[in-house]
Amino acid sequence: MAKIKLAAFDLEGTVFKKIYRAMAGKEFESAWGALSSYLGENAAREDEVNRNKYHKEGNYSYSNWVRDTIKIYQKYGLKKDCFDKMINSVEYHDGVAETFRELRNNGIITATISGGLKALADRVGLDHKVEHSFTAAELFWCPQGTLHHWNIIPTDFVHKRSVFEILLQELGIDRSEAAFVGDGINDVDIAAHAGMSIAFNSKYEELKAVAHHTIDQRVGGQNLSAVLDFIIS
Repeated sequence: MAKIKLAAFDLEGTVFKKIYRAMAGKEFESAWGALSSYLGENAAREDEVNRNKYHKEGNYSYSNWVRDTIKIYQKYGLKKDCFDKMINSVEYHDGVAETFRELRNNGIITATISGGLKALADRVGLDHKVEHSFTAAELFWCPQGTLHHWNIIPTDFVHKRSVFEILLQELGIDRSEAAFVGDGINDVDIAAHAGMSIAFNSKYEELKAVAHHTIDQRVGGQNLSAVLDFIIS
């Protein structure tokens, strides 16, 4: 196998734990649902309708779903301080700092590719010096802290692979020299394309079937540094 020059990571469930707390006693696996729930029952209800539409209608794209979800946030008065609190409530998996440090020390370029929010990728970039990030949505705020507008980029399912290919072309790296680490059903396409792919504590057999390596750790004992055994040779 070729020496790895680029390592790309999913965010929620891979770099971060999938635990957002929107309200006392209620937890969510993604920021999308947690934010809607935080905004109240009506927002949560509209979010559920929107989510069901995405899963049932083949011509309703992920980018359209992201846009309409963000419009729910705007409609129900999401504020920047609440948004920041939610984003900062999710914890890193153990071993994240060690993983990115060792990759950097071995001259491996790092990236994050996620169907989530740019604010999460910004945390990783600042905390762990990740060089490239691709995410589905960036939110822009008015001076008074209300949601003003947004930028949406297709970075989910097949489009994770698309932005991965763009990055490889830009960096002059062959896909045989690139690794991807993820845990979600939306990681199948990119995992099947990468020269090396690792299913990290994934519950999806579809991802495990295409990944070159699978890491299964006990709940509460997840540690991202286990991927170093495969990526650094």
